[in-house]
Amino acid sequence: MFASSADAESKRKADLLAQSLAGMGLPARVEPRAMLAVIQVSASLMSRLAEPEIRRAVLALAREQGFTHVAVELAAGPADGDAALRRP
Repeated sequence: MFASSADAESKRKADLLAQSLAGMGLPARVEPRAMLAVIQVSASLMSRLAEPEIRRAVLALAREQGFTHVAVELAAGPADGDAALRRP
C-alpha cells in the first residue's frame, strides 16, 4: 500500500512538471524515477533545451516538484520503428 501511494504522488509531481513545461512551450512527457525526472521531448525541441536559460528554468521547475535531477530523452519518431532498442 505504501508503494502505491508513493507512486501516485510521484506521478502527480510528474504531471505537474509536464504541465509547467507545456506552459513554457516545451511539451514533454515526464517519467518519475525516484528523485529523477526523465523528460521526453521531440527532436525539434532539443535545440531549445540547449539554451542555458531554458535548462535552468526546466531544472528549477523540476526542483519545485521535488525532483533533484532531470534527464532528457528524445521521443521516438516514425523512423525509430527499426531501432535496435525499442522503448515500451
